[in-house]
Amino acid sequence: MPKKWYLRIFGINELEPSGSQPSATLREGWLGSVFDEADIEKCGCLSENETVRLIKQLNPRILLSRVEHEVKEASTSNSDESQRGKITRSQFVELYKDIATRSEIYFLMVRYANKDYLSCKDLQVFLETEQGLLGITMKNCKEIIERYEPSKEARELNHMTIDGFTNYLHNDENFLFHGAHRNVCQKMNQPFSNYFIATSHNTSVVDDQFKEPSNCEGYVAALRRNCRFIEVDVWEPKTGIYGNDLMVHNHYGSSKLTLSTVLNVINEMAFQGTIYPLFIRLKIYLNIGWQMTLVNMLQDTFGDKLYQPNNDPINWMKNSRQPTPKDFQMKIILVGKRIDDTEGDIGEVIMENENAEEETVEMTHSSPKSIKKMHICRELSDLMCPWATPVLLKEMPLTTNDLLNKNCHLLLLSECNCLKMIQNFPTEFAETAKDYMMLVTPNISRIDSSTMNPQEFWNFGIQMQGKFSENGGCGYVLKPLMMREELYTPGDIIPIPPQILYLRILSGQQLTRPRGSTAKGNSMDPYVVVEIYGCPNDCTEERTRTVKNDSANPSFDESFQFEITVPELALIRFLVLDDDFIDDDFIGQYTIPFECLRNGYRHVPLFNNEGEILENCTLFVHVAITNRYGGGVL
Repeated sequence: MPKKWYLRIFGINELEPSGSQPSATLREGWLGSVFDEADIEKCGCLSENETVRLIKQLNPRILLSRVEHEVKEASTSNSDESQRGKITRSQFVELYKDIATRSEIYFLMVRYANKDYLSCKDLQVFLETEQGLLGITMKNCKEIIERYEPSKEARELNHMTIDGFTNYLHNDENFLFHGAHRNVCQKMNQPFSNYFIATSHNTSVVDDQFKEPSNCEGYVAALRRNCRFIEVDVWEPKTGIYGNDLMVHNHYGSSKLTLSTVLNVINEMAFQGTIYPLFIRLKIYLNIGWQMTLVNMLQDTFGDKLYQPNNDPINWMKNSRQPTPKDFQMKIILVGKRIDDTEGDIGEVIMENENAEEETVEMTHSSPKSIKKMHICRELSDLMCPWATPVLLKEMPLTTNDLLNKNCHLLLLSECNCLKMIQNFPTEFAETAKDYMMLVTPNISRIDSSTMNPQEFWNFGIQMQGKFSENGGCGYVLKPLMMREELYTPGDIIPIPPQILYLRILSGQQLTRPRGSTAKGNSMDPYVVVEIYGCPNDCTEERTRTVKNDSANPSFDESFQFEITVPELALIRFLVLDDDFIDDDFIGQYTIPFECLRNGYRHVPLFNNEGEILENCTLFVHVAITNRYGGGVL
C-alpha cells in the first residue's frame, strides 16, 4: 500500500475533494503527466536512474543520496520479476509524494484550507494572518499561484497544492531575512562616527599569520563581503625576487604577494557590491625612494577613484559639517601618517611600537616605550586622508582632550586595551565612541588570525567591525539613535518596554556535513541552539531536543521566548549541531540582526564555518514579535 505517513502520523484522515473538480487528484494528475512525458518508450515504467533524475528535476531541494536510496528500495520491492530495477507510474506517484511531502507544511495548509489545496482566499488569509503582509489582493494571490504551482490544472483553477505551497515558502523572497534590508534603507548622510563599518584586519592573511600569503584570497574574500576598511602592509622587494615590485606581507616572513596584484584586485572589486567609500589603512615599511614608487602605483592603479585631499574643495577639518559616506561614494580613502604642513618635502613621524606608525597620545607623564621614527615624503603624505589620521591610544581619552579632534582623528585601540577601558571607564568610553571613528585591532597573540568577538565593542558604539548583512550589505550600518544622540552605556535601563521574540523551531531540511568534515556517513542526530547576542541583559541561549538519526527532515517543534531590550544591537544566531559526535559536531549556522527578522513561517538558510551557503540546507521556523518599534519591519 502507498505510504501516507504525512496523514497518518497525526491521525488525520485523508481529506476529500470539494466542488465539482476532483481536487484530491490534482497532484496525482500532475505527477502522472510528468511521468508519461519522461516515459519516452511508452512502456509504463522508468529505470532507477531515470526516476532519480526526474525526481531531482521536480524537486532539486531533496538530497540525491536520499532519492537514490528510496528509488532503489522501491524498485527492488516489485514482486514482478520483469519490473525489478524499474519504477511504474503508480509507484512513481506514491514515491514522490512520500519523499517530497513535508508534514509540517501539509498540516499548515490544512489548517487554513481544511482541504489539501489552498484557494486564493485561503492563501490571502494565510499571508495576512501569519506572514504579516498587508493589502494582499486576489490578484496578488493568483500571481503567486501562477509563479509557484507546478500543476497546470491546479493553476487554471487558481488552486495551490502542497507542492506549490512548499515552493512558495522556500523562495528567497520568503526567507527569514527581510527583503527591505537587502537594499540600502538607512540614511547615508550621517558622520562616519555614526556608523558601524565592515572591517577586515590582517586582510592579506587567510588563516595562519606565520604562513605568508601567496595569492589575493584574503582581499577577494573581504571585498566580496563589502568590507569598507582593509589593511595593506607594504614592504620593499627582496633583491632579485619578483623584479622591482613592492611586496605585501606581515612581520613573519617573505611573501609571494606583490603589491601590484593586490592593488589591481582592490581596484577591480572595491565597488562591485557597494558604492560607499573604501578605507585602506597603509602600513608602510619603505625608504623615500620606494615611497615615490608607491605613490605612482596608487595613482596609476586607482585613478579617479583615489581620494586626493589636496583636490578636495572642502576643508573638512574646519568645516561645520563632518564628512559622510554619501560625500565619498566610489572613493578609495587612504589612512596613514601625515607630516605637518610646515615641514618640507620630507618629514619625520613617530612610530610608537614595532607594529604601529600611528601617533601615540599619552594621558599620563610616563614616556612611551620603543619609540621609532620614520621619514615620509610629502607626495605620500598628501595622499593620506587628513580627517582620518590614525592615533593609537593606550590610556582612556576624554572627548574634551586638547590633543584629540573628532574632525581629524581616527582612534585605534588594541583588543586588550579596549576591553580594559570598557570595564574601567564605561561612561567615558561610550562618550568617546559617540564622537570619534574608532578601530579595535585584534591582539597580536591571535596567530591563527581568528576573529575577535566584536559584540562587546558594538555595544559601546565602536564602528570598525560589524553586523553587516543589514542595510543592503553596503558595509555601513547606522548605529542606534541612542548611541548617536544620547550617552548610552551597556547596562543602562532602557525606558521602553522590551520587544518579545516568540520563536518556534519547526524542522530542518537536507542537513549535510560541511565540506572538510571528518565525520563519516550521513547519519546524524541534529539539534538546534538559538543564541542571542547583544547588550548584556539580552544575551542568552536555548536549545531544542535532539532528533535521532534524521538529517533529511528532522522535526524539532519547540518554542522559545526572548526579551530584547536593545533590538538595534541584538543578533540572533541559529546553530545546528550533531549530538552523535563530540569533536566534529558542527552542521551549519546562520546569524541575523534582530531588526531584519520577518514575522511568520520562514526558512533559514544555513552556512558553513567559512560563510559559504550550504545548498538546500535550511531550518523552518515561525517568528512572532510583539512591542515592535524602530527599524524593524513586518
